[in-house]
Amino acid sequence: MSVIDKLHIRNGVASDLEQISELCKSIWNGRDFLPTVWNNWISNEIGSFIVVESENQILGVYHHYLLDSDSWLETLRVHEQYRRQGIAQFMIKDYLERSKKLNAVNSRLVTSIKNTASRNLFEKHGFSEVLRSQYCSIELETITTNSMQEEFSILKDSKQIYSLLKESPMDDRLIPLWWRWWQQSDSTLSELSDNSFIVIPKSHSSFVLVQPSNNYGYGNDYQILFHDISSDVLKEYLSFIKNNISSNLNKKIFCIPEINSTQIKSLENIGFNKSTSLVILERRLNPT
Repeated sequence: MSVIDKLHIRNGVASDLEQISELCKSIWNGRDFLPTVWNNWISNEIGSFIVVESENQILGVYHHYLLDSDSWLETLRVHEQYRRQGIAQFMIKDYLERSKKLNAVNSRLVTSIKNTASRNLFEKHGFSEVLRSQYCSIELETITTNSMQEEFSILKDSKQIYSLLKESPMDDRLIPLWWRWWQQSDSTLSELSDNSFIVIPKSHSSFVLVQPSNNYGYGNDYQILFHDISSDVLKEYLSFIKNNISSNLNKKIFCIPEINSTQIKSLENIGFNKSTSLVILERRLNPT
């Protein structure tokens, strides 16, 4: 009997944390973020953790999240001692079936462009590339604070933010809410409005939307979204954020724009560092 025949599948619970931490020890050189969000995501009912186990030992885990007609797959992990035995494929099939039952139209995930093994695995299950993005970040302490030429205000009311986003010329097909990419829809804009604030300069029609990453249960960084802003003006935004919004807990500001976009050039010009190149994969599930 193979290990697959012995698997039991269930929802993850808070008391699984010890086994999850053990399972993640070899991932990303022991720096996997999954154990740090485990209890937070469970208690806040952000999607669902699914674990597969055999004889009460957790061999694999994944998390899925539904927004409107989109389903998102993340944190798929397999215990180091049980890899290459079909457990990852077993979990992907389970995830796809769950997403279909929830009437999701599209399934989506993100992985590193360099992670060919992961990409090949998902492509075997019908996923294909729809977008490439670049993770860019800057440490808050390195941002230059200078005398500001611009006057800024902060918008925190979610209804006003939603209205502003609805009226703005956002041309992205997919919008990142933290590390999850969603199609533009009323639900996406509403979710974004509830978990962000906006910095607006008085002399420009542009704005920078800021997502505190702790709103998604992880870390104390800021993720920014912006369009059509020059490097000089963007530098003023960052100086304002550092002087008026950030705390000692906040470490960095990051952005995940599309590769070869004008946003990346603006970020590089003011000191952002490029690191991980990402690919967003998608599979069509149910017809509309």
